[in-house]
Amino acid sequence: MANRNDRSVTHVAKRLGKETLARFSLTVRGMAPVVLSSHEPGPLRVGSAAGMDLRLADPLVSRRHFTVEPIGSVLHLEDSGSTNGTAVNGVRVALAYLEGGEEITVGQTSIRVDRLADEQSFALPPEDAFGRTLGSSPAMRKLYPLCHRLCASPIAFLIEGEGGTGKELLAESMHEAGPRASAPFVVVDAGTLPTDVETVLFGAESRDGRIVRGLVEQADGGTLFLDEVAALPLDLQRKLLRVVERGELMRLGGTAWVHVDVRFVASTKRNLEEEVHQGRFSEELLHALAAARIALPPLRRREGDVALLASHFWSRSGQSGPLPEALVATMATHTFPGNVRELERMVARHVLTGDPRPVLAPRSDDRVEDAQGFGDLLGEDLAYSALRRKLLDRFEGAYVKRMLDVHHGNVSRAAASSGLARRYFYTLKSRSEK
Repeated sequence: MANRNDRSVTHVAKRLGKETLARFSLTVRGMAPVVLSSHEPGPLRVGSAAGMDLRLADPLVSRRHFTVEPIGSVLHLEDSGSTNGTAVNGVRVALAYLEGGEEITVGQTSIRVDRLADEQSFALPPEDAFGRTLGSSPAMRKLYPLCHRLCASPIAFLIEGEGGTGKELLAESMHEAGPRASAPFVVVDAGTLPTDVETVLFGAESRDGRIVRGLVEQADGGTLFLDEVAALPLDLQRKLLRVVERGELMRLGGTAWVHVDVRFVASTKRNLEEEVHQGRFSEELLHALAAARIALPPLRRREGDVALLASHFWSRSGQSGPLPEALVATMATHTFPGNVRELERMVARHVLTGDPRPVLAPRSDDRVEDAQGFGDLLGEDLAYSALRRKLLDRFEGAYVKRMLDVHHGNVSRAAASSGLARRYFYTLKSRSEK
């Protein structure tokens, strides 16, 4: 396994505006080798499920067992929460950097990793953003050609990534860059749908002829973004499948099929192959929505993007000059498990309070108090989830107020400047006014 600090070849290439083109092969006995190159977007998925990039017929291998991706001059391996684990040279790992020559063991299967000798340098795309989605790191820039290709295509696709990586913003950026840009971009937040979810999605007809058009019909001609699609009830997934495959739906209480022209984009932070295995997600719907997949990397793998994004959030909040040293120092030692969303809130919190620490980061005396009076909530002896919700509500209210003040009450401009989807900013504003 490689030393994570050994990047001399990569650093030289980056100074020249290029990236090292590392190539690896994975070989399973009896199967043709699979070749990976560092200029290809996203990780290679290994598991027993149909649709895996490397499918293994091993009953002890999980449906999506692990992923591998060349990053710089090494091969990055990450276990996908498998049941029986992933071992490299006999040592079980959750995360590893490989140089070639290692043996990966999953279940009863051994996979040999070889480094191919024909390395060279290649130029990354020059963009430091895709629409309103910012990112100049190699991990982001190698995604942009795929994003451009998908923009021009009518097929459904899936954006995968941890919470807070910016999946909705990327989906909206791709909608705005495509031929449906002038048509609606409608968001279905599958995790917060009400109990009458079928009516919300597909609409309803009453006996007196009144029609309520659901979100799918409202997206006719445009894009429907299914945020955290794995949260949809299973019976609804089957009805959605017909809309995705045939472009037709039936309103609740209706008797005729309604035809719609909708481009479907879904997102998830879950392992959908495992959701299928557990009977919680339709395999047919997964295949229909994942005709193409974009793996949005976490912030910890986006070299240089923390500073880029923090400067953007800082100036967007009405601040001038460089980032404060205390904030820069904090960012340098933080791994951002909440990704871009957490970074945005850290910057906003510093603007509001002058405190660069992540929310709920303790001071040296282990108290959690700041200028917003978080300590009073701790005194209420609430459960973690309830306290977290109260803290978040307080922060969101202060942030919305600040952005509206900066933009003199103009909600549309404040929403655009915040980097949040317009719908979500309006939701935060309404929530803070209650």
